[in-house]
Amino acid sequence: MLTFLLITLLHIHNIDYPAILHEQSPEDKQYVISQLFDSNYQPPYRINRSLPPLLKSPFGHPRINITAQSAVVIDAASGQILWQRNPDLVLPMASLTKLMTAIIFLETNPDFSKEVTIEENDNSDVEGSRLYVQPGEKMTVGDLFYASLVGSANNATKALARSTELTEEEFIQRMNDRAKMLGLENTVFREVTGLDPENKSTALEYSRLAQYAFRHARIQEALNKDEYFFETIDKKISHRIR
Repeated sequence: MLTFLLITLLHIHNIDYPAILHEQSPEDKQYVISQLFDSNYQPPYRINRSLPPLLKSPFGHPRINITAQSAVVIDAASGQILWQRNPDLVLPMASLTKLMTAIIFLETNPDFSKEVTIEENDNSDVEGSRLYVQPGEKMTVGDLFYASLVGSANNATKALARSTELTEEEFIQRMNDRAKMLGLENTVFREVTGLDPENKSTALEYSRLAQYAFRHARIQEALNKDEYFFETIDKKISHRIR
């Protein structure tokens, strides 16, 4: 009850509610609440004095310093822009590309238990994050999916797209078609991993893409994982993806 009351009062005073308050003792919460009221209790709608800055409380919270060249914060439910910085600046997407790859993959109604054999091409030209698997090793489509989104593994992402049995050109065309359908006029895809700097979008358009992607329960599940474990089918080699 203290937590609920505290959140309500902070909201009334337009003060950000720091997650760290969840970890405080009832006494600490009561202290902050006492700063919000006069000496005698009044219902929230009768509060008539401002709150001393929360940063002056015993536990405080750090200010967030956003250094990104372009960024946007939106309300997930309504799409309303809450904060923005250069939202229409076109920049390379890098690994954020994988979100659209996951969308197109899921739209093919895949069988997550399907076995896929790693090919030489999956491991070629994959700088950065990758699975340490060799051509000929087998794993499930589900393992490729989670390796792509949880660990941003570039070779897993290439194998995931290939598992749909679409050609590379067909898969990329579907990515660009979906971008157009969503009204993302400045978003373009050249390949599935994000290694190509010509994969470009804006912060605002990518936020719209993310809204669309999060309709998929599988994507939400993957992005909520801190790590993922699996074994290759044939060699039984364990992998930990983070």
